Amino acid sequence: MTNPSSYKFDIVYDAQNGDFSRHVMSAKQLGEAITAMSGLIEDASELLNPHEEAPVVRVTAPAKEGSFAVSFELAWMTAGHAIEILRYLGIGGVASTIVGGSLWEVSRRLGDKNIINVETTKDSDQATIQVDGADIMCEENVALLATNPKIRAHIAKLVSAPLQEKNAPVFKIVSEQNTLVELKDQQVTELVPMPPRTKLADDVSVESVNVRFPQVNFNGPKGWKMELHGKEHTVTMDDEAFLEQVKANEKSFSKEDLFEVDLEITEAHYAQAKIAKKTSYAIKKVTRHRTSNDRKII
Repeated sequence: MTNPSSYKFDIVYDAQNGDFSRHVMSAKQLGEAITAMSGLIEDASELLNPHEEAPVVRVTAPAKEGSFAVSFELAWMTAGHAIEILRYLGIGGVASTIVGGSLWEVSRRLGDKNIINVETTKDSDQATIQVDGADIMCEENVALLATNPKIRAHIAKLVSAPLQEKNAPVFKIVSEQNTLVELKDQQVTELVPMPPRTKLADDVSVESVNVRFPQVNFNGPKGWKMELHGKEHTVTMDDEAFLEQVKANEKSFSKEDLFEVDLEITEAHYAQAKIAKKTSYAIKKVTRHRTSNDRKII
């Protein structure tokens, strides 16, 4: 497959029971499966090639063979990195060259395990996904996809949901008579969404702000509270030099004093969007004490 302007493939469902043998699927399941495939490709494109236009995903005429098949066509104005996206998704015909396996294999191995961390290095395109009790090695781009909650949700809706409670379930992706992906029995049920409380990468920023300290601890970094924009928050005092200065000037310290600080704001996100993000604060440096010269601590 070299710089095509389009690429066609089918997804095929089969099972010993149900209506697949009669080429029948519920309208709701079919609609969700088509939407999931479209979302999978578009979101994978956004993650791997954020500055390029995503391929257009189309549904074409029904396949002539297969228990229940849906035909797709991907189209793009220029090939760009589209072929690489298909490769990592395992539907471009060259997934066997991916160290550690394609998205489907890695997602199966992750299953419902809680993802602890993803380790990468600057001098390698390999990644290590740390889960409860094991490390999973794969290519960095596969790790990026397999640890993304949207991608994992698309896969579950595409594969597991239509085949739920089916005997001997089979899911295939086929192109030009070649089977690119084939999942059977337990392999189908292993493709599940990420556990909802899986912690994703933190968003960390540092801002210069003015705060007051309604609660202080002269003996350590914990036990501090700050007033920021009229609201009170627990904060960690990481400026050791300021801590020493506060200890030396304990009597002159006032809770009404205003301080300019470099404030680190960390927002923790989780796989399920319904779980509220958690925000924590740490003062990295106190840069100014806004008071009269005779009372300045710094």
